[in-house]
Amino acid sequence: MSLQSIIYKMTNARHHFELVGSLVQRFYESNHGQPNLIDSQVPPQIGLACGDCLQNMRSTLDYLVWELVLANGCQPKTKHMFPIALTEDQYRRDVDHKLAGVHPRAAMYVEAMQPFLLANPKDSPLYVLDELTNLNKHRNPLKTVLCCYSEVEPIVPQPHMRAIKRLPIAGAEAFKEIPIWLWIGVADDSAINMEVITLLDTLAQYLGNEVLPLFKQFLD
Repeated sequence: MSLQSIIYKMTNARHHFELVGSLVQRFYESNHGQPNLIDSQVPPQIGLACGDCLQNMRSTLDYLVWELVLANGCQPKTKHMFPIALTEDQYRRDVDHKLAGVHPRAAMYVEAMQPFLLANPKDSPLYVLDELTNLNKHRNPLKTVLCCYSEVEPIVPQPHMRAIKRLPIAGAEAFKEIPIWLWIGVADDSAINMEVITLLDTLAQYLGNEVLPLFKQFLD
């Protein structure tokens, strides 16, 4: 069935997403109550698992193009893949061979979600996914770091953030109980300091809820 391989890749991405969650939770629990948590090194396994999750999500899009070509009665080749372009010129150079044999209406959907159509193309979830995947695959394993900030006024913590109490500061006794909020973020410009689980979940929700359903009609 044409949807089977796509479902498999998303399921694989989900497996790695859950692994990231368990590794993050283990990191926080192992450092619970430690005043030097802010100086702790994030285990490299978290970045590696994030990279595997991203890779499976990106591959899902390429699997989608492969199946769209087959569903349209054509034979896919190694050149086929889901194009993600920051500029229209780049897209026009790529589209004819990457989407050859895809139903014209399906190709229109692919074009409609391209980053170059946004006022800031680098805000596109597709761009972030593609950039982080390429970074992880071709250059270095995804780097994750411990990020922090503090607020005098109470704040509502985001999911997957942890708070520790600031150590006493000489001459600033009144501020020693201000919490420092910590989270594990991605150290890359395309998603700088974004909390890893939120990042992966946002990309997965985008693919699962906004991208893949558009193409189901061509694969049934």
